[in-house]
Amino acid sequence: MEIKGSRISVGGSLRVEGDAEIDEVEVGGTIKVEGFIKAKRIEVGGALSVDGNASVENRLEVGGVAKVSGELKAGIVEVGGALKADVLFAEVAKVGGRVETRRGSRVRTFEIGKKGEVIGPIVAENVKIGRKASVEDIYADRLELGEDSSARNVYAREAYLREGCEVTGELLYVDKLELGRNVKTYSEPRKVEKLPEPST
Repeated sequence: MEIKGSRISVGGSLRVEGDAEIDEVEVGGTIKVEGFIKAKRIEVGGALSVDGNASVENRLEVGGVAKVSGELKAGIVEVGGALKADVLFAEVAKVGGRVETRRGSRVRTFEIGKKGEVIGPIVAENVKIGRKASVEDIYADRLELGEDSSARNVYAREAYLREGCEVTGELLYVDKLELGRNVKTYSEPRKVEKLPEPST
């Protein structure tokens, strides 16, 4: 069964056996969609699970966990806990705990919270990594790596690595590099003319 409508508001849980096209969705508990979902705005207190692709024109807000089997496209994504998708496209993505993508996060602004974890490449204009967070590869115009956080490879026009950061792979920059105290790099940071293209 498909669902089409302008607005759905549910206090508990919503389950859609098929595809959903709704302008606005507000659910206090969980949403399970056994197909794709297309909406202008989605707000979920607990968890969102989509078996196909998810397209949210304006804002996606999830208090707990968001899982999308296919690609997630949205204007603004705010997830309190964890986000899992094949690939993420957004203007802004702010996640408190964990982001896992197979083909990467391709956004304008990306933020992961304190002690957060990112699996999959981050491709963004602005990247802000919280304290004690761990991430893999970052491709950014401007990167701020929080205190005591770690990254695998960093490719940035401007990179600001706060105190106690660790970069285990390459660290390439174009314009500016600022290293705080006790920053560990396992290869010599290199100033380059051009950054490599993301591999995904």
